[in-house]
Amino acid sequence: MGIKQLTKREVSFLCAFFLVTSAFLMVYHNYVPTQTYKYPPGLYYLSYGLFVSFLLYRLLDLKAIKGILDNKFVYYISQNSLWLYFWHIIPVQLIFIYSKGTVFEHSFLLRLIVIFVVACILTVSHNKLSNKTKYCTRKRQEVWQSKYLKL
Repeated sequence: MGIKQLTKREVSFLCAFFLVTSAFLMVYHNYVPTQTYKYPPGLYYLSYGLFVSFLLYRLLDLKAIKGILDNKFVYYISQNSLWLYFWHIIPVQLIFIYSKGTVFEHSFLLRLIVIFVVACILTVSHNKLSNKTKYCTRKRQEVWQSKYLKL
């Protein structure tokens, strides 16, 4: 059974259930960040993740939220999230190595913006290069086939 087969009431119930579960576990674990229980994933981490997932799913029913998220930028980020995740590692490591004694060391927001912008630039560059390479490879194959595979 997929989430789309659930009624709005069932999704709301699951959201509330996982909110209560994660809140109880948050108090039980003395407000330790959920990341502590990420590997291997524990009930605390999973209940919080499911709560947020069901909440976001319900929020997407609101027209105001749909209107905000229905644009090319959000679609691009969504379609390229894996590459953005991959390419963000480079600026994270560079900032980690070279930020000692700089403004980056104390400004989370600045680090976040720089890492996101650099990851976006690297992802766009990667996509353009990848598309160009695919085009060149296709052209080479067509030329090779026309010369040597005359059927």
